Amino acid sequence: AQQHAPTNAFVIPAQHPAIIEIEQDNEPVITSAAQRLAEYILRVTGAQPQILLAGELAHRSQGESVIAFTMRYIPYFRPDGYRITTQRKEGRTTVEISAPGAAGLKYGSYRLIREMQQEKQQLFVPELSVEDNPWLKTRELFIGDLDWRGATDGEKKALPELQKKFDWPNWDVPRLERYLDSVDAMGYNSVMLTDPKKLAAYSGGFANSNEELTQKVEAMYRRARK
Repeated sequence: AQQHAPTNAFVIPAQHPAIIEIEQDNEPVITSAAQRLAEYILRVTGAQPQILLAGELAHRSQGESVIAFTMRYIPYFRPDGYRITTQRKEGRTTVEISAPGAAGLKYGSYRLIREMQQEKQQLFVPELSVEDNPWLKTRELFIGDLDWRGATDGEKKALPELQKKFDWPNWDVPRLERYLDSVDAMGYNSVMLTDPKKLAAYSGGFANSNEELTQKVEAMYRRARK
């Protein structure tokens, strides 16, 4: 088990949530990444972190901890590569996520979430000096439908409930969007889906019209693009 002291850069308790700093000119994916990081901290600590633009920290207390998103050229790094370091910056303990592109800052924020340790309603942020530079440009996930044709007689009795629970065409749009968010957090940057017309023709297990399936596929692609 990891020992908290002295390896932690800082602690994020409910009483003093960290400040998340983003640069003045941001692509939407960077703002989205900062918001998701803030949502995670909120869920654990119960306190809402502030998202500030660079330069707005000047009038804040130096005792506040900062998570900074910084776009920066890193030699030989792809746009989706990132570097995370803990440091003292302008009198504050800072975790800096730096990357050559917006995608790198997004993946760096997911990595920071995985690195933080939760203890009750506190988050311990360890001293970090990590980097990742993916060597595969396209990391695609094929989201297929499950094949239930080999089900036993006993399994067939439970088939409607199993299909409702595990077959994505039976999920509502908010759940499909959360699923795409999870795929994104795993590091995939491309998805491929079954053609809704073929899907509807193949299986009678879906309580969906062809039009509804098409709408769900379109919703998933919109979420992936976002």
